[in-house]
Amino acid sequence: MVLAVSKVCELINLAPVDDMCEATIRGYVDPIDYMLRNSNLTTDNFCGLINEGCRPVDPSFTSWETHVAGGKPASVERPPLPVTIE
Repeated sequence: MVLAVSKVCELINLAPVDDMCEATIRGYVDPIDYMLRNSNLTTDNFCGLINEGCRPVDPSFTSWETHVAGGKPASVERPPLPVTIE
C-alpha cells in the first residue's frame, strides 16, 4: 500500500519534492489508510493534514471541539521531576 499511495502522491503533486511522499506515507501509513477509507478530504486538505506546510488546510479539519459528558475531569497533582538525574 505504501508504494501505491506514494505514487499517487507524486502523480497529483501533493508534496513539493517527490521524496517527501514516500517518507511521509511510511511514517503515517495507518492513519492515512483510515483517512482514505473513511473521509471526504480534498487532496489539498489531505496533504496539509499529513504533512504540515504542504498545503493550506480548511480550518474545519483543524479546529474542533469535543464535549466530555459530566464536564472536565479533575486535574491530578504530579510530583515535580528531580533537578538532577543520577
